Amino acid sequence: MERTKTVQTDNEAKKPLWKKIGGGSLRLGGRIIKPGQIFEAYPEEISKGFRKLVIPQSANAVFTDKAPPVEVAPAPEKIVKSKYDLRQRPGLTMEQKGKSPLWFNVLNAEGDVITEKAVKKSEAEKMLAEQDNQFDVIDAQGKSTG
Repeated sequence: MERTKTVQTDNEAKKPLWKKIGGGSLRLGGRIIKPGQIFEAYPEEISKGFRKLVIPQSANAVFTDKAPPVEVAPAPEKIVKSKYDLRQRPGLTMEQKGKSPLWFNVLNAEGDVITEKAVKKSEAEKMLAEQDNQFDVIDAQGKSTG
């Protein structure tokens, strides 16, 4: 039996070499590729999700697919600006409950008591501080949006 050497043509290009980086293993055509392993595969065989995990080791190891062109939406013809204003909500007040310097009622802007029971002074002050940070958004017609 005589051995002969086969010559590779341009149509039968050799598979490019790749190196697997990162953790975990990659399943490719029934093979398990471990981290740091060098393997042969055509670029089409490597799925897009794993292309960040392989680096080329030979000159013909190049991914040829290109990203589709991005379509830019046309600019609007007329830009309408809205005018909004911020107004601080009417605040809460606190009123001493009876003669005790420790207990207070919290009142809304109309003067109605909003706490079921009298609360300690520190709790009433905390409620007033939280209320100071609340604003209403008013549109151009003077209506509250929120």
